[in-house]
Amino acid sequence: MKRFITFATLCMALSYVVAQKTTVGNFQYEFDNENLTATVYGLNRDTNTGAVTIPDTVTYSGNTYNVTAIGIYAFYNYSGLTDITIPGSVTSIDNYAFYNCTGLIAITIPSSVTSIGYYAFSDCSGLASITVAADNTVYDSRDACNAVIETSTNKLLYGCKNTVIPNTVTTIGYYAFSGCTALTSITIPGSVTTIGSYAFYNCTALASITVAAIVPPAIESNTFENVDKAIPLYVPAGSIEAYRTAEYWSEFTNMQQPDVLYRITIETIGNGTLTVGLDSAAVGTMLTLTITPAANHRLKEGTLKIYKTADPSVEIPLLNDVFREAFLMPAFDVTISCEFEPTTAIGYATDNDGISISSYGGSLRIVTDKKAEVAIYTVTGQLIRRVSMAAGSQHLIGDLDAGIYLVYVNNAAHKVLIK
Repeated sequence: MKRFITFATLCMALSYVVAQKTTVGNFQYEFDNENLTATVYGLNRDTNTGAVTIPDTVTYSGNTYNVTAIGIYAFYNYSGLTDITIPGSVTSIDNYAFYNCTGLIAITIPSSVTSIGYYAFSDCSGLASITVAADNTVYDSRDACNAVIETSTNKLLYGCKNTVIPNTVTTIGYYAFSGCTALTSITIPGSVTTIGSYAFYNCTALASITVAAIVPPAIESNTFENVDKAIPLYVPAGSIEAYRTAEYWSEFTNMQQPDVLYRITIETIGNGTLTVGLDSAAVGTMLTLTITPAANHRLKEGTLKIYKTADPSVEIPLLNDVFREAFLMPAFDVTISCEFEPTTAIGYATDNDGISISSYGGSLRIVTDKKAEVAIYTVTGQLIRRVSMAAGSQHLIGDLDAGIYLVYVNNAAHKVLIK
């Protein structure tokens, strides 16, 4: 792998070599006598194979130390290591900690870990399972995705050959899949806007790549270095030209539109309709929902869901767009469901001239059969939004605080409650 060694990096490496390590049992440690903590620095080289459990405490020279860190280069190049159990006492995993552990099959990150360094799991070519404890507050492996995701940024930091990238991930970090030579295909969801340097470096077994984003994600010149650029690159319908002219994506020579269409099932309860205009779609197709409650009904708050038909626990997020409700078709069949309920006077407004206003989930929905000028005010008279609507259109206004709003449609006032 290409590296640029700076003076600081060289000093760090030298300090790692010079620092005193103490062997206790099968492990090497550095001890902090002031805080009674220990950093593990790998195994005795005679016992560096198979499944390994790091202890949560170690006793040395009459003192008992809590094992709180896995040090830099701790298990670097331990090719015989197949499984590692990290105790709940560990809070940090340093740079290169498991770099090039080619035999490592599974890794579980406990809830205690709040810091994972650079290249910690890079070039672990045999890695098949990555799990982050559900109660970890910094990292997660949502939707059983077999990856480490930084929760606050939705950045995928480390993946493996069985990773399924969730469609809530917005960034794939640099070196995320580096050296994953067993990775044969990858689907990058439409939520991803940036893919970092060397993210798929040396993924030599990749036979196809599917990208669901209509706008090509930003990548670097080396994002797909040592990946065959003649493999099929599947992109959304109508986006092939955008990818052909996008920087670095243009290096791929076999861009195609996906042949596979995934089924869309719609389930509604109550009086109203929900449509998307298609009963199947290719991955990456943008689909806009049209929700039409019957007279004196509204969409029941919290009931609109889009999920994987085969596994309802996998939900598809709506695009962050206050003007409409839309989503990108994933690479599996989906079901869209919602419920309608009778309206209450303050939560719903309608007139006899083809205009209806409903509220749910911090949003206002306005449906009109005619051309309309709409203005939304707080009860104190503050203007929130003005909207010009065409006949036969609907408009969604989101991110509203709870409270009562005055909605003027062609100068006719309606009072609506946002819960």
